[in-house]
Amino acid sequence: MFFNLKMIKPVKMYLLKKIIVFIFCMFACGCSNLFQSTKPIEVIDSNKDAELKIIIKNTGIFIEIFSKSGLGYSTFRKNDSLNTCNLVFQFHLKGLEELKFIYNNKCSTVYVSSIDKYIVHQQITDFEFPDKAIEITDNEPNWFPINFIEDGLIEVKVPTDFLRNIYNQFEIRWIDFYR
Repeated sequence: MFFNLKMIKPVKMYLLKKIIVFIFCMFACGCSNLFQSTKPIEVIDSNKDAELKIIIKNTGIFIEIFSKSGLGYSTFRKNDSLNTCNLVFQFHLKGLEELKFIYNNKCSTVYVSSIDKYIVHQQITDFEFPDKAIEITDNEPNWFPINFIEDGLIEVKVPTDFLRNIYNQFEIRWIDFYR
């Protein structure tokens, strides 16, 4: 005989253990979305000169935005699988003067000072009361963390509280300092 019959059972158990570990790792790493037929996020509309690239990594979903004119907008649709992921916009701009995040009749606005480098102000406006914008601080759950990676690359992380809510469509609008 070319093989030992006593080895068949241990080989099967070894393979079964490997398969179980693989499946466990897929779900533990948040990769269960790979089995879904829908995308976690998709672009519905965008201005013509904006180039968007969606990158899915194990650390989250990154949306790279290149904008030649420095002015732009994009509308997105998300599904429920995005509720547990990080969503990060990576703007390839000279400077981010303003970012509006519009959802559910509200607008979160991020202002970045072009004079005092990296000074950030944020506020939320309810469209029913447009004159009553509420200033928010970096210790609040609605705050958009911003990282200035290098000249020309600015990362804006979407607050987890927003992703957990039922809003399935939102729009962003941006303005570059140096357009």
